[in-house]
Amino acid sequence: MKERSGTRVLFAGWLISGKIVSTKTGEAMEFLTFEDETDLLETVFFPKVYRRYATVLTTGCAYLLWGMVEEEFGAITLTVEKLRKM
Repeated sequence: MKERSGTRVLFAGWLISGKIVSTKTGEAMEFLTFEDETDLLETVFFPKVYRRYATVLTTGCAYLLWGMVEEEFGAITLTVEKLRKM
């Protein structure tokens, strides 16, 4: 994903773990880790997107994710904009 930094991508992978956190204003958001056949991908679900998809997120299920690949301090993340359970 490093070479795709700054672009929107479609990613297919299995949800393997997640951590719900609160923003400064108390809204829920989640950091989730997905896995495909090549690597792990860390993702961010900001509050608006998290509220939309929280009820369909299940560990061990496969998903299609659309979003922006971002690199900060050498770490690659996908900021999720849209999700679909496969």
